[in-house]
Amino acid sequence: MKAVIEVDAPRGKDWEEKIHQGMSLARQKDIHFFDAMSLTSRYVVGDALSMADTISLGYKTMLPRQEKSLVAFIDQALMELRRDEIDILWLSGSPLWQRRLMDAIKLQKAGKLRQIGLVNMRLKDCKQAQSILQETGTQLYGVRCVYNLLERRTQDILDWCGENDLAFWATDLLASGFLAEQDWWLENMFPDHMARLEPLRDLLGAIGGKYRMTMVTCAMAYVMAKKATPVVHLRDFMNMKQIEDICCLKREDVLALENKADLGKGSWAYAMARRFGR
Repeated sequence: MKAVIEVDAPRGKDWEEKIHQGMSLARQKDIHFFDAMSLTSRYVVGDALSMADTISLGYKTMLPRQEKSLVAFIDQALMELRRDEIDILWLSGSPLWQRRLMDAIKLQKAGKLRQIGLVNMRLKDCKQAQSILQETGTQLYGVRCVYNLLERRTQDILDWCGENDLAFWATDLLASGFLAEQDWWLENMFPDHMARLEPLRDLLGAIGGKYRMTMVTCAMAYVMAKKATPVVHLRDFMNMKQIEDICCLKREDVLALENKADLGKGSWAYAMARRFGR
């Protein structure tokens, strides 16, 4: 799979048309995986889906009094997407994840969803979920985690997925904008931190140029070189050039990028903590 297009498009001028255009462009580039996380855009995605497309949804487990039941969530999504079955359901970690997993298994057996995956969960929980699923005669689809040059703490999960022939979907490819080609807000808010990341950004541009890729597509190629599937936001995808020509980076390219990223990781982590309170 080349990539997954996240169609969590915000409302705005011509936003419905942009979703249709973006999904059509993806098919032209032989990308048929779409991720519809937003409650507000699912019916628009349903209008744009073809029978050949694969669709995934995320379900965030919350406190019992706050959450909509998984059955109601899937029924509403099926209606909005005009589908009889959801291809992949992603369950996030929380104290309720085991209960939600059992609900998902029932929905799978009822024919309302095909496969089950996990979002941002610890490795030990991933292993436990896989064991529960195997006991019921089904298989874990994979794990979805934040993974990019500056955030590789889920490397153990990526390795485990590779060992068990499971999918690994990587999100936040551009490190919340710190690896984007231009982000005026970040450059004004964190000029010193962005300056410390310039060597990495320059190397991304240099390696990308060697393969006739942009800096952004090189960051995506890095994730693909790590045997992960990149999840690309629709807005970024429509601005991305040469996605169909993304090259497989050589091992020396990957190591050079990681070594350079490690030099700026501390500055990035500090900026992220200030920006998001992490």
